[in-house]
Amino acid sequence: MITIQVFGKLTEILGTNTYTTDFTKKTVAELKAQLHTAFPALSTMTYFVVVNNQKAPDEATIPPDAQLALLPPYSGG
Repeated sequence: MITIQVFGKLTEILGTNTYTTDFTKKTVAELKAQLHTAFPALSTMTYFVVVNNQKAPDEATIPPDAQLALLPPYSGG
């Protein structure tokens, strides 16, 4: 079981700012595939997966007890 913090417009798609799910895979790509199955609209969006406060590429391994977040694109100034 993992808990994912959800931010911005992504909360509208998932319907919550904290999403909990069973996840037994190992990579960010596998997590995204599971999320896209559960929330098809998410597959059309650009977003970042953050693992332990670092943007993670699709091939990154998700360690046990990792802190996870989904972030929409952002810009700063």
